[in-house]
Formats: sequence, structure tokens, C-alpha cells
Amino acid sequence: MQLPLDLPIQVITKEALSQNVLIFSGSAFFPDKHGYPAMRLTFANSQEDIEKGIYILGNLLKKYIYTGRERISSYQSLAASI
Repeated sequence: MQLPLDLPIQVITKEALSQNVLIFSGSAFFPDKHGYPAMRLTFANSQEDIEKGIYILGNLLKKYIYTGRERISSYQSLAASI
């Protein structure tokens, strides 16, 4: 799954693991560990567990996407005031 450039994938991975959701940084699956920001998902579980994991992951992604947008808005406000 491709991600925005500024998401802290390592932090998201650790937070997901603390909630029993295992994801991997997609960089491990590119030659020489290079490529676009991504995460690797697996669906080798029951449908109920998959839905729970997607819900948890969705909340984590929303948290960090919102934080990123908030950060961008703060920079834009600062730039406008200069």
C-alpha cells in the first residue's frame, strides 16, 4: 500500500504492533531497500481479525495524516505572516 511521503512508517508500525497488528515497511520489498513509501499488509487471518486490523490501521493512518496536514497548515500560516 503506497503512503504519503511524510508519514512516520516506523512509528506507525510500532503502534500497530502494540495493538496486535503486524505490518511491514514496504522498503524491505524493493531492490536495495529503495522505492516509494509503502507498507506491506498480509491477509492470512480470519475475516473478523482482518476487519479489526484494518480498523486499527485506518485509525493510525488518520492520526498521522491529520498530524501531517496540521503541521503543513502551521508552516503555511507562518510563511504567510513573514
